[in-house]
Amino acid sequence: MTDILFYLFITIGLINMVHIGLYISGANVYDMWQLRRHANPRKSSRTPRPFVSVIVPAHNEELVIERCLDSIRRNTYRKVEIIVHNDRSTDATASIVSAYKKKYPRLNLRLVNRRHQVGKAGA
Repeated sequence: MTDILFYLFITIGLINMVHIGLYISGANVYDMWQLRRHANPRKSSRTPRPFVSVIVPAHNEELVIERCLDSIRRNTYRKVEIIVHNDRSTDATASIVSAYKKKYPRLNLRLVNRRHQVGKAGA
C-alpha cells in the first residue's frame, strides 16, 4: 500500500511541476508577443495628427498664466495653437502673455483681448 501511495505522490508531483513549467513558459511567450505588438505600431496609427487649438480663458491670472503656457509648450504633441482669451484683466496678464510670445517666437500663440467681460465660459 505504501508503494502505491509513494508512486501516486511522485506522479502527482511531476504533473504539477510540468503544469507550472508550461504556465511560466506560456506567460513569457505572451509577454514577448505583447512587447513585439506594441513596439511595431500598425499602419492605422500612422495617420496624420490633427491640429489642436488650446483655448486658455484668463481673467487676472498673472500668477499662473506663465506656468500654464509652459505646461502647454512642454507637451509632446506639436501641432498645437494656443489662444489666450484675456477677459478684461486688470493685472499684468496681457503683458506676461505678450512677453512670453516674444520669448518663444516659434510658438503658435495668440492673445485675444475682450472689450466686454464675458466670463470664462464665454471664452
